[in-house]
Amino acid sequence: MVKKFFPKLMPGMRTLKTGLCVFICLTLAFVFHYDWPVFACVASIVCLQDTPEKSFVTGFARVIGTLIGGVIGIILLWVYLAAPYDIIKIPLTTAGIIIAVVSCVALKKPEAASICAITVTVISLAAYHSTGEVFIYALVRMAETAAGVVVAVLVNRFVSRGKHGDDKEDGFHLSKR
Repeated sequence: MVKKFFPKLMPGMRTLKTGLCVFICLTLAFVFHYDWPVFACVASIVCLQDTPEKSFVTGFARVIGTLIGGVIGIILLWVYLAAPYDIIKIPLTTAGIIIAVVSCVALKKPEAASICAITVTVISLAAYHSTGEVFIYALVRMAETAAGVVVAVLVNRFVSRGKHGDDKEDGFHLSKR
């Protein structure tokens, strides 16, 4: 029945490389006894592009956005922990996200703006409710994202590409062969 609807479908190189990136991230997490490598896996999936050069550019933007967002998120955490009322998180998180996006645009890295805003949100809100040391949480999340980016760039650099020299023919889907 599957053959009737999906004849001769084979995973393309980009699909296989994406799986390999996640496999490497999960394996590294296992080896280092790290319980939750979600951000590394997500970063490797997002950063794996159709050429190594595009992976590097996307990865660099992701790291820049993560660093800027992480710093802003940590600053917000300091304020949240000192503030007597939780209501302060609403306007400050909003302001932090606006500052994050404006910072990326001012640094001529608008492609980093969305991950920067996401990082502010994750670090300032999720770390606030974490059970451990919130600043360590923030630093680990930033390092984890960077690790995923490195995995994607290295896989895309050293694993062979499609027959046309890039992975465009395969896209991010199962392709006909």
